[in-house]
Amino acid sequence: MRAKADSGDKEGHHSFEGLISSLFMHGLGELPVFHTRANGCYLGYMVYEKGTLQFRDRGLLSHLEDEVEPPDWDQHVLGMVCFRKLLQWQSLTFHGVDYCDLATDIEPEILETLKEAKNEYGDRLYDFIGSVYRAYHLLLAYEFLPVVLLQPIRAKNKELGLTIADLRAITLPDHILQGVESMIRGAVEKRLTLDLNDITQER
Repeated sequence: MRAKADSGDKEGHHSFEGLISSLFMHGLGELPVFHTRANGCYLGYMVYEKGTLQFRDRGLLSHLEDEVEPPDWDQHVLGMVCFRKLLQWQSLTFHGVDYCDLATDIEPEILETLKEAKNEYGDRLYDFIGSVYRAYHLLLAYEFLPVVLLQPIRAKNKELGLTIADLRAITLPDHILQGVESMIRGAVEKRLTLDLNDITQER
């Protein structure tokens, strides 16, 4: 299915498509994307097909017996993904919520966990800036399910990216949650070793 911009004006539409294309060129296609349409919700990947960027569903959410009630995603933001030039790591960049220009407050429990969550290198999720794969690894360790939303977000320095939110905001059966976690973990682990080699360059 073709992913459409949410903006109603022509200029906003093109800037959104430009953002998606730019992120895709630098690795967005490796990150699970959550996409909602009028007939349901989907989890899959952005792919380049027949000359256009499209969203390809993986079918993990297609057998839900009950309709999913969309949450207020603004309260479940974990950070944002963007592409920053001139940085030494090779992947897309993750900004923690401390660097995001958020319209509303996120859930207090989520905020507290993000402030407490640290890895062995001293990175804290709340104010993390670095490889998106290292950020995802830490998010998974603290039982978040990070997914990219096709929802633009700006950093406090006005940099534009896409929202990363916690899919646990949606009530899903355990077997589907396990499938989603495996999907996210698989996307992270195949790139994490390469990105960990960049840590000394980031310091």
